[in-house]
Amino acid sequence: GGGGGGGGGGGDTGGAGAPVNLASASAATCTPAAPSKSRTTVTTTINTGSGPGDPAKVRALLDAAFKSYDEFDALALAQLTEGRPLSTLGTYLFSRLGLNETFKIDAAKLSNFLCAIEQGYDDGNSIPYHNKAHAASVMHMTHATMLIGGAGKMVGAGRWFQPWLQPQEGEGGSNSLNVSQDDEGAFETLATLLAAAIHDFEHVGLSNDFLVKTDNERAIRYNDRSVNENHHVAAAYAVMRRPECNFLDSLPRQEYKALRELVIELVVGTDMAQHKQVVDGLKDALNKHTTKAEKLARAQAVREMEAWREVDKHAQALKRAQETDTTNDDVTSGEKIEGGAEEVEADEVPPTEPPALVLQRVSPGLPYNNTADNMINADQTTKATDTANTGSLERTSSKVVMEHLGGHYQVANKDEAKLMLKMVLKCADVGHLALPWTSHLAWVERLEAEFFSQGDLEKSLGITPVSFLMDRAKPGVTKTQVGFFDFVVLPLFRSLAQALPGTTLILNQVKANYTNWVTLD
Repeated sequence: GGGGGGGGGGGDTGGAGAPVNLASASAATCTPAAPSKSRTTVTTTINTGSGPGDPAKVRALLDAAFKSYDEFDALALAQLTEGRPLSTLGTYLFSRLGLNETFKIDAAKLSNFLCAIEQGYDDGNSIPYHNKAHAASVMHMTHATMLIGGAGKMVGAGRWFQPWLQPQEGEGGSNSLNVSQDDEGAFETLATLLAAAIHDFEHVGLSNDFLVKTDNERAIRYNDRSVNENHHVAAAYAVMRRPECNFLDSLPRQEYKALRELVIELVVGTDMAQHKQVVDGLKDALNKHTTKAEKLARAQAVREMEAWREVDKHAQALKRAQETDTTNDDVTSGEKIEGGAEEVEADEVPPTEPPALVLQRVSPGLPYNNTADNMINADQTTKATDTANTGSLERTSSKVVMEHLGGHYQVANKDEAKLMLKMVLKCADVGHLALPWTSHLAWVERLEAEFFSQGDLEKSLGITPVSFLMDRAKPGVTKTQVGFFDFVVLPLFRSLAQALPGTTLILNQVKANYTNWVTLD
């Protein structure tokens, strides 16, 4: 089990950027679980000096990590906090992001919960990869993608998981706690950070396939389906049922149910058996978006072409009239003036300025864009017919057109929102791929050691053939990274960057690590 909870030192509940109680940025020390259901204690210690637990070093590491994808070393934090990287990072993020205030979270109960969950992870000695440092690493990458990458705001804007807060619902805020428009994405951030914290809870370093093959108790309980993942989330929620660990007890029932539903989907979605479903689902959503964007772009191009034809026609007439004014002062009414590509009647009143057209801005380099800048709304936009697609064209505001032309993906429904968040956690689960080379290599070597350990166990049980990449007599994870990047990693992170341009830095680091593997190969 995860061990008991207890009274913890809570950080302040200020909003993003608010000062954080130093205790919440120091190592939390949890006592082992007692055999009875009696409450055990959790204390927060502040060590002084330069040894492990030095609050100044812990704070510096957390502050740097808050604003960066790659300035976080979970293994270093584990050492600094004497084996408490997950609870330390978790209490810091919840406080710094203002989640405690927004969702009325009791900081002591949150600390109890995170410490109990942390006790359910190996310290890294027996299970090299799926341990508490890995959980902390995944939580940090999830945070970075939600905040820096923009996933939180992008998904949260639609209130897909909080329909009672959607604008068209009118009032409906009686159960909405302190959530306001400024808190868009807070609910999704809460869900993803919770999912990250528990996503490998009580992992025993063995794959789903192994548990199924050996008729493990977990496989029997979960009917051979996403065995590890179902256990992680179910066991974690069992911990939350303890009164001292239930940091969500202030959530209204509908909010709690929506959160639980989403967290379950996110954790189970980390099963590699669902990899293709998640990645292909997001690709389909991106393709639909691209198709719509192209149609909007074509429609807008037609509008501009027709509008500027009128502008050019008047401008040319104005130019011809101005050129002939100095040479035809004696022209009488009714006579024709020769000049240009066509003749203008002398009694025709020449235009004195370009027509006051209201156009949607798409190409900044177009002439008369000062006119477009004064656009009041899209309803004044000139209509046109798309010659490639008959029928009336959808009229949209210039902002929407620019977003589509710029490639900024926006989720269109709840299913797409769920896919996007699954993608965030899935990428974070292998977030070491986007860490600087030295850190990335350390995690790959840890994964290989864990795989080989399972392979040894399979051999001792007479399981043949030994699972892929787990036979130490054959090439392991460190020898097969190029193919893994080619077929799994690069497509995964390219899709993420396409949906979230703010994650381009992640993709760039993934590419840099790929280059290193190719060189070594």
